[in-house]
Amino acid sequence: MSNEKKTCNGCNGSGEVSCPGCRGSGKVEQLNEGKKEGGSKIVSCAGCHGRGTRTCGSCGGSGTK
Repeated sequence: MSNEKKTCNGCNGSGEVSCPGCRGSGKVEQLNEGKKEGGSKIVSCAGCHGRGTRTCGSCGGSGTK
């Protein structure tokens, strides 16, 4: 058996994947619920802290398996 590490299929070796919460934009629309004027505003995504990417869950960010 070989100890050779293989490129992670989940992130193609980058160690990061596009954030599903913001679809890679780093921004999300937040509704202003409970306020008279209603509406919404654009804020940084809490899931990726505005980066647009998250650590790959398949390889833990190493890029290899």
